[in-house]
Amino acid sequence: MLEPLCEDFNCAVQDLYEVIIQTLSKGERYAILGHSMGALLAYELAILIQNSAIQQPDILFISGRYPPHIILDEPGLNDLKDEDILQYLFKFNGISKDFIVSQELQRIFLPILKMDYKLLANYTPRVVTLNCSITVFGGNEDEGVKQEHLSEWQRYTTNEFNVHMLEGGHFFIIEEPESVIQRITKQLIRGK
Repeated sequence: MLEPLCEDFNCAVQDLYEVIIQTLSKGERYAILGHSMGALLAYELAILIQNSAIQQPDILFISGRYPPHIILDEPGLNDLKDEDILQYLFKFNGISKDFIVSQELQRIFLPILKMDYKLLANYTPRVVTLNCSITVFGGNEDEGVKQEHLSEWQRYTTNEFNVHMLEGGHFFIIEEPESVIQRITKQLIRGK
């Protein structure tokens, strides 16, 4: 049986925090990665960790998301009909045609996607400076997240900051996983 979906952004962040507390060994080094809406979850998780007694991540990897202080006019996807959500995601290569025609996949994943969009719609942005390094990834063909937006994440850290633009659109992380993994691995090894 599936767990109930979080209906609140802070609830989702708290759930992630609990997972980290339960799995992290004392003194163990780690990093956090979030893509798109997950980047905001990762950022808020890093804030929660910074304000707690547990060890902070070495690096926060942000992917495909502009920082919270930038407010862009995005469609209210949580209010759209299922067909419109599917078309929107297909337009950005976020889903395949197989997903669009599969009633079973839609039955399983559409409620999750809709809840994600509801969480995002109810997110209250804040600017908190982190002590960990931040590395940001973006797709050079992403129409919604430009490099100048990604560079603004620099104001969210007192530590090292990097931006990497990769081939692809918003879902470059799926289109070019080797490039992302290579850069993450290189930075993690360098940080030892």
